[in-house]
Amino acid sequence: MRLWRQFDQMRGDPTRTWFRMSDLQDAAAAAGRRMTRYEVLLSIRHLRRPEIKKYGHWHYNASHRDAVVSAARGDA
Repeated sequence: MRLWRQFDQMRGDPTRTWFRMSDLQDAAAAAGRRMTRYEVLLSIRHLRRPEIKKYGHWHYNASHRDAVVSAARGDA
């Protein structure tokens, strides 16, 4: 039995439906290529910018993640 909550539980990570920039970079790395923030931004520039920013994080959605993963894989 845990007495103290972990940091990911305090942030609400298990119920989160959006992605941070670091999540997008991690998705690119999992797809086989490490990308900088700039490269991630270049790969999602054709998509609409998220409107919600909370605690310093833009709320990116699944279409942003999919665009980053396809750019990391080299899909055109």
